[in-house]
Amino acid sequence: MDVNGAGQLGLWEDLAGQTNSIAGIESNIASTFGNSALGIDAWKKDSSYDAWITFASWHYRLPEITDLVSIKGTGTVYRGTPVEVSATTKHQQRVKQFMELLQSAEGHAIFRKWGWE
Repeated sequence: MDVNGAGQLGLWEDLAGQTNSIAGIESNIASTFGNSALGIDAWKKDSSYDAWITFASWHYRLPEITDLVSIKGTGTVYRGTPVEVSATTKHQQRVKQFMELLQSAEGHAIFRKWGWE
């Protein structure tokens, strides 16, 4: 299965392109979901799915029903986590504090705990 939406556009293609295996993988994708929540729901309900190409962070949310497998021969695929202060926020100072947390060592430790590097 594949999730291709909500910030996860083309992840499997990024990986498969590095090993020239796009056609082989594409022909084996049974379903594509628009976001990870839909993918998780399908994964839990349908045992016919035997692989899900996604970020490692999702394994940490589903450790009882997934195994994390590294794909050898591929480079790392990085995705950003953009954050912006809304022009209409009534909590500008809180937002700025949150952004500072995200950029701190403590914030990085939280990301690493949940599978992000």
